[in-house]
Amino acid sequence: LPKASIVLTERAGAVDRLEAQCRAWSPNIVGSRVRIAELDWRNFASSDAQRDRARMPDGGCFDVVLGADLVWSQETAVNFSLVLRAVILSGGRQNGPPPTVIYGHWNRSPKWHRFFLEQCAVQGIVATSLLDAADGGNAAA
Repeated sequence: LPKASIVLTERAGAVDRLEAQCRAWSPNIVGSRVRIAELDWRNFASSDAQRDRARMPDGGCFDVVLGADLVWSQETAVNFSLVLRAVILSGGRQNGPPPTVIYGHWNRSPKWHRFFLEQCAVQGIVATSLLDAADGGNAAA
């Protein structure tokens, strides 16, 4: 992805730490292709897509959204599904396809995994669980 623009997000209290970690990894990465932005999922509880889009970096105009290990409780399952809805409703880049969202996590709790998938369905998001596909839909409770 030589021409990709990358936005890394974190809650307000952790933005400085994220930037420090990025600079430690590669001193010149932030500011060239990588930008750090604040994004607090708790702000996405509205049903107003325009307002939600305005809360996202770059107005939510992303081609690809990657996430990992973001769901571990009821709050994170609900809020992340709301953020995903806002990202998908943003429509991606102008005149482009909707963004592709890829999310993976360590299945520390099948309860919250299933709850997250249910919350995605509530938001109108079709989420496919590879865990469920691999075991025929019989994930342990």
